[in-house]
Amino acid sequence: LGFPNVGKSALINRLVRQKVVDSARRAGVTRSLRWVRLGQDLDLLDAPGVLPPRLDDQQAALRLALCDDIGQAAYDNEAAALAFIQLLTLLEAEPHAGVPAGLLQRRYGLSPGRLPTGGPDGETWLLEAAQRHTGGDCLRMATKLLDDFRCSRLGALALELPG
Repeated sequence: LGFPNVGKSALINRLVRQKVVDSARRAGVTRSLRWVRLGQDLDLLDAPGVLPPRLDDQQAALRLALCDDIGQAAYDNEAAALAFIQLLTLLEAEPHAGVPAGLLQRRYGLSPGRLPTGGPDGETWLLEAAQRHTGGDCLRMATKLLDDFRCSRLGALALELPG
C-alpha cells in the first residue's frame, strides 16, 4: 500500500523474478487488487496507489503534481510549471541541492527576465519559451517543461532537501 507511482508493482515483479503484474513509470497502471504468491508462506497484494482525500500541505501537493502522482485533472499545468520554475530557482541558490545554475536557460536556449532575487521570472520565461519552442502555446510549453522534468531530461533533480 502506498502513494501512486512509487514502484509497488515493480517491487512485486522484482521479488517474484518475473512480470506477474503490469507496471509502468506512470501513475494509474494498477487499477484493481491482485494477489501474487511468493513462496509457500507469503502472498503479496498489489494495489492501486492511494492518496489522502485532502492534502493540507500545499507544498507536498505541488511536489506530487510535479512528479505526476496526482491526476492532471486536479491541477493546472501552467500554474504547476510556474511553481516548478520558482522551486528550481530556490534550489539553484542552495549549494547542496545539486541544481546547476542556469539549468533552464541552457536546456531551452533562453535568457529569461530576472526577478530581484536573480532567478527567472516564471511567467516571462514561460512566454519566451513558448514563443521559441511551441509557437506561442504556453500550455503546451508548460506541459513540455513538466514532461522534461518527469522523464529526467533536466537531469536528476530532487524537489526537496533532507530536513
